[in-house]
Amino acid sequence: MDKEILMVQDKDGYRVLHGHLHLTTLIGEHSEVELHVPGKGNVTVRRAAGGLVVHDGEVSLPILKM
Repeated sequence: MDKEILMVQDKDGYRVLHGHLHLTTLIGEHSEVELHVPGKGNVTVRRAAGGLVVHDGEVSLPILKM
């Protein structure tokens, strides 16, 4: 888990509030990254064909652009 990245859940996905470049670097080095989302718990971020996708158990939601 990385505490330098702050992500929150929005209605139809997730938004990265802090650490965009750090997340991009980590995804480039690894196939997936585990992060803690306040109020949601631990999630896994993976690269997909349309961008980055957040998996929180059974649901997969995209990372939305600001």
